[in-house]
Amino acid sequence: MDPNERESMNTPQPTSQFPPVLLLPVVDAHHAWSALLLEVLGAFDGNVLTRLFGEFGLYGALDTFPCIVSLPDPASLVGELAGLLPADRVVLRVPAAVCADPAHRDALQQLRDTGFRLMADGLAAAGTHLGEAITSIALPYPEDALPANVSAAMARLPGPHLVLGVKTQEQHANGLNMGFNWFIGNYLLHSEKGKEAANPHHQALLLQLLALVAADADSHQMEAIFKQDAHLSYQLLKLVNSVAFSLSSKITSFSQAITLLGRRQLQRWLQLLLYAHAQGAGTNPLMPRAALRAELMESMCAGIGGDREGQDRAYMVGMFSLLDLLFGMTIEEIIAPLNLADDVALALTERSGVLGAHLRVVEAGEGDSGHQLATALADAGIDTTVWAGALVHAYHWAIPISRES
Repeated sequence: MDPNERESMNTPQPTSQFPPVLLLPVVDAHHAWSALLLEVLGAFDGNVLTRLFGEFGLYGALDTFPCIVSLPDPASLVGELAGLLPADRVVLRVPAAVCADPAHRDALQQLRDTGFRLMADGLAAAGTHLGEAITSIALPYPEDALPANVSAAMARLPGPHLVLGVKTQEQHANGLNMGFNWFIGNYLLHSEKGKEAANPHHQALLLQLLALVAADADSHQMEAIFKQDAHLSYQLLKLVNSVAFSLSSKITSFSQAITLLGRRQLQRWLQLLLYAHAQGAGTNPLMPRAALRAELMESMCAGIGGDREGQDRAYMVGMFSLLDLLFGMTIEEIIAPLNLADDVALALTERSGVLGAHLRVVEAGEGDSGHQLATALADAGIDTTVWAGALVHAYHWAIPISRES
């Protein structure tokens, strides 16, 4: 997104002074999360960045991931403000015309010397030089062949190079051939990649278990389902025997394991497992996206004062919102046997009600349009500070899951 466009766009007024924030996963050649891209919408404000990394906990959420941050003017960050940011984790995305302007060379070099990596955003004019401080390039997905000077610059610079707006699996493959290493876009939501990892038998058993949990069925009924799938049984016992439970006695039955785990935790674990690959089936890139949606929905609900039951329903809406892509079926067919609460079902099928409005916010936050996000936040009555806090919290949850998917 062009920085000038971000500053001039006619977005609805936020419900607080904190600006709307986009935070998007960056994937690599194998569709695995490798970095995050942060867009603070509106005029650049370094104080907002320091709040996000410090007060909101973005630095902790990143784990070892780098974060790409748009910086329209390098001079606005040098000095004391630059020292407040984790330079070793931040890649500054600077307009290519600014990178090529000799007037900005000193500021760029100061940032590089501080420890930031610098990424040129967009195409510089032919015959211009990006400067020695630049290490990588970011471009919107090119519909035509890359200009020769851009290809030469990408070959010369260490990278990784970023391509944005990737809409299809074919574009991802083309970008890889062009020399890009990082990719942003919703192509995985419009491909067969998620369904390739699905195991119909495994998923059918999980849906049966979810229906039993929703109906508050006896543990022995659920035990009968677990006994039909060795990998599912193994995952249950592995979870229950994790360090978090600190068990002093041996597990003697699946029924006991279910009781120790608790219905709420069991339900959430089963929801996540719908996206997990069965043994030997390969990775499923939809899994971290579903986990992110679920935790984001729950965190927004908590942020507006929702109780525990409301948070559980919000989590379920987020987690189930990608099942149609995973199963290759309509969402109505998938949730029919689950006997979901009316507000959950309507949110999933019609995007209606409070939960539906919150899901529209989550979906708007996955795009590259700040206007759509600001509109969705205003429509849902979600404060932009609540949104930012929920977003960072959700990535804190989803990034470790992305490493396991």
